[in-house]
Amino acid sequence: MKKQANKTMRASGVDAKQAAPGGGWMWGVGIAALAVAIGFSMMLVTRHLRGIELPGCGAGSACDEAAKSVWGSVPGLGVSTASVGLTFFVAMLVWWVIARGVGTWLKRLALVGALASAVFVGVMLTHGWVCVYCLGAHLANFVFVGSAWMLGRQYRFADGLRGPVMAIGTGALMFGSLASWESKVRVEQAAKAKAEAAKSVEAMKQASKEPAKAAENVASATSGTSVTEEKPVAPAASEKPFEGRYRMGNEEAAIRIVFLTDYQCPDCKIMESQLKRVMGMGLDVAVSSKHFPLSKTCNPNMPTDMHPDACFGAYAAEAAGELGGVSAFWQMHEWLFARDGKFTPADVVAFGNSIGVDGVKLRTLMDSAAIQQRVKDDISEGEKLGLRNTPMIFVNGVELRGWMAPDSLVNAVQQLAASNPPKRSARADKPPLAEARVMEIFASEPVVVVPTQLQRYSLGPADAKHRVVVVGDYQEPATAEVDGVIRGLIGSGASVRYSYAHFPVNQTCNPEMTFTRYEASCNAAKLVEAAGVAGGERAFWAAHAWVFANRATPANLSAANLATAISASTGVSAEILQQVMAGPDGAAMIAADAKAAKGLGLTGLPAIYVDGKLVREWKVRGKSVLAEMLASK
Repeated sequence: MKKQANKTMRASGVDAKQAAPGGGWMWGVGIAALAVAIGFSMMLVTRHLRGIELPGCGAGSACDEAAKSVWGSVPGLGVSTASVGLTFFVAMLVWWVIARGVGTWLKRLALVGALASAVFVGVMLTHGWVCVYCLGAHLANFVFVGSAWMLGRQYRFADGLRGPVMAIGTGALMFGSLASWESKVRVEQAAKAKAEAAKSVEAMKQASKEPAKAAENVASATSGTSVTEEKPVAPAASEKPFEGRYRMGNEEAAIRIVFLTDYQCPDCKIMESQLKRVMGMGLDVAVSSKHFPLSKTCNPNMPTDMHPDACFGAYAAEAAGELGGVSAFWQMHEWLFARDGKFTPADVVAFGNSIGVDGVKLRTLMDSAAIQQRVKDDISEGEKLGLRNTPMIFVNGVELRGWMAPDSLVNAVQQLAASNPPKRSARADKPPLAEARVMEIFASEPVVVVPTQLQRYSLGPADAKHRVVVVGDYQEPATAEVDGVIRGLIGSGASVRYSYAHFPVNQTCNPEMTFTRYEASCNAAKLVEAAGVAGGERAFWAAHAWVFANRATPANLSAANLATAISASTGVSAEILQQVMAGPDGAAMIAADAKAAKGLGLTGLPAIYVDGKLVREWKVRGKSVLAEMLASK
């Protein structure tokens, strides 16, 4: 009987000594560590595949740059390293649980995983890509490896086949599914970017057909409003041309390209390679560059030093231009991109000398107030233009959106050149300021059919001119802010019918989520739904207003206490509210809202629809433009 038991244990990969005291807790540590690694990896995969932004992981963040770098995907396969990591951790968990210990091959594979994590952590720290989700997954992996080695030293385990076979099978199935999903997402993203770029090209062609205009922008950076007066005459000589200080090409050219860029921005470097191709096409092109370093050293819009050397790179380029003119500026420009914007003082001195300027003077000039003010002026201009991320590219004064599409700039220039645009100077190019840009983007959005599921409860006149739908989370700050703006518009007499739908960032009640950001989200949503079910539309909106006004409260109250707190404002007894909250109806409605919102392509919160059009940006320099959007319809 004893021999049979030992044989069974060996078949599952475990020596009889596994039963010795002390091994159980270390085995549990391994499970916990892998669960944490899986959780962080799932967050990253969710961001990548579903487009739902994580806190601190938005466009242009360290997390975003790491994902876009060569380290962010497997060469040749195009599969993200986040998906590879998730597959590895899940496979290791399956093996670990089935084997209930550490065999030789599991131990070796765990070590390989730890070495990979060490490499990735080193790369992140070297490049300044401090992604907390990535670090969390890698640190959890280190804990797992530590538990595997400690457990392996205490007990001997056989290398049974069941554990590795199940792990390989699970891993292969997961990897295949994720790879297929990623391929589909890439195709969809490329198609979307290509469509946006095509719209931009048509706008460029249209702008070139119009007579040269003088546009007088009477907007101020504080008011955010603008009035453009068009005149069919040549621009006044006093108007500032829209171009950088160092232009390649003729003053008057058929195609005028302006980049707002950052020397440490990977996407900027990619677009620079396209710009070189454009310059080699033999077309009538003028090119200039402006600076928008993503570093708080010189950019007041940046809370962190995402690109710690970007300001100094901009100073170096401007100093080179001051000492050596256009040629020196562009040589420094190319040198900075070639080394990803990283250099030492000695490097810049040596390169300055190599291009015919005094390197020591160049380094000294970089610290001058005049040079640094030029960079600040570019940053200020970028902010007024509504720049949110680099690069921002203009062709003949029209923003090239969808630049992420392959060869977007090359294709745009070729198509524009084929339309035979007239020669003009940069004075003819008048890109819209931030508010006008946001309004243009809104106007170009297609009208979609918002599901009735997302419009179950509405506030405002039934015959209102405008319909506004918001999908959000009661604990999410921006959702609370936009809700206050919309209810304020209704209160001031705006003809708006407003509907609110749930998308809690909490996997407990939202099947569309794979992680939880707000612990109290489900309780808050269930409470409001319970009020609607028990008391109708009036009770729904009373509960809705209470929850937003007391956003911090649901985190500290049980469902019973929440029901008691809100019963007076809704007119529904606490007992009934609590019963409905505990029932299936509210949870089903929340899940249905989330599914319907996801079907519309939700990528972030709040999702706002005005008369069926998605609002991609609803604030300009901290000021809501929702009223202006309503007025434009």
